Amino acid sequence: MIGHDSSWIGMADCSGERGAPLFRRQFTVSSAIASATLEISGLGYYEAWINGRRVGDHVLDPAQTDYDQRVFYVSYDVTGFVRDGANAIGVMLGDGWYNQDRVWTEQCTPSYGAPRLLAELHIQFADGTNQVVCSDEHWSGTAGPITDANVYAGECYDARREQPGWCAPDFDESSWHPAVSMPAPDGRLERQEIPPIRKIEELCPVDVRMLDAGQYLVDMGQNFAGWARIRADGPAGAEISMRFAETVDKDGNIDTASTGVFATALEQIDRYICKGEGLV
Repeated sequence: MIGHDSSWIGMADCSGERGAPLFRRQFTVSSAIASATLEISGLGYYEAWINGRRVGDHVLDPAQTDYDQRVFYVSYDVTGFVRDGANAIGVMLGDGWYNQDRVWTEQCTPSYGAPRLLAELHIQFADGTNQVVCSDEHWSGTAGPITDANVYAGECYDARREQPGWCAPDFDESSWHPAVSMPAPDGRLERQEIPPIRKIEELCPVDVRMLDAGQYLVDMGQNFAGWARIRADGPAGAEISMRFAETVDKDGNIDTASTGVFATALEQIDRYICKGEGLV
């Protein structure tokens, strides 16, 4: 079970940070691989890569719990990801429900603390020996291109802060910082057995209408849980904002009244900041 060899890690100073930090660990394999398994929990949410390849097809993992009672981890067969020679594992963390600190009252803010990561990569070799790559203070971390994220308020992605190859071997991490040990959550670790959230479909707009110069209403034809994919070309620093709603008002403008804005005082707004390198 995860947690025997690894420790929870995070960023040294998370004060004022609301983004999604990146973590990486490079390691070397020098024997024929029989199997490899990644066990991981990232609070509140995580995405993991090995040698530049996304691990699994789950989204918004691990599932939400009362983190004082129970914390889920997920196991993946990553035998085909690990290779002989230099390897790297990368993880991006998000606040999720673990560090949701912007809604409700000062006396009832359901935040359990800053994002943190627990991971073990178990590699079994053909000769019967094994190797374990654990989350510990040998990992490195940095701020990523997601500079702001909240389950109620949306996300800001600054493409100027991208670091191509950050989850691949031989990446220059000299500007990154050592990860630090973090307290374990109070809840007991349990393997996540419930069905994961997955992307099941891609939808195209049924209508796109210009409202004003530079403003468009995009009608997807139905309500759904998901995210927008766009292609953008703009000068470095140009910002594209996307406000989300479930319906329109009598004048044909988006109406966010049904999305909980009166309870949360927050709108779901995603922002993309261009890096000025052509169409992406």
